[in-house]
Amino acid sequence: MILNLVTENLKRLFFPTFCRSCNQLADQDAIFCCNCFRKIKSIVSSYLAVNKNKSIKIFSVSDYQDPLRSLVLKKTFSDILASKQLAQLILKRTPIKNLDIDFIVPIPLHWSRYIKRGYNQSYVMAKYLSKNTEIPVLNILKRNRKTIFQSKLSFKDRQENLKNAFIIKTKYKDVLK
Repeated sequence: MILNLVTENLKRLFFPTFCRSCNQLADQDAIFCCNCFRKIKSIVSSYLAVNKNKSIKIFSVSDYQDPLRSLVLKKTFSDILASKQLAQLILKRTPIKNLDIDFIVPIPLHWSRYIKRGYNQSYVMAKYLSKNTEIPVLNILKRNRKTIFQSKLSFKDRQENLKNAFIIKTKYKDVLK
């Protein structure tokens, strides 16, 4: 026990944790300092129409404002840790653990973005969530075309941008009928 305490204190001394938004010292294993964490405001869940007959309930950690925005943008700099930390926030700030979910479906990147970034942040988040919820990851989507960056678009334009951007992989079509 004493050895664990000494090890933990040495870890904090040599590897301090910094806030992912303002770079101030933060508690060990924290994503944000207390001041930045307080800025994350919860938002009400909503429904998204999948097609004419089906809609799904959408949960969100927060709106796209700092400090969360700065963490999301770190993916463009190949920051895999940021994706894992976003998944941690999903676990802490949404009811995902209490929902009856069959699969976690990561959103595929266009091959050119995958090459540039070096990883798919959605897949990293899905694997982290799967590991912590025991909900399996299912890669059923295939990207049809490259889209404009969502962050540069309005809410309405984002929906239009994603129209027909994905299809269900052939081997899953019969299973999902």
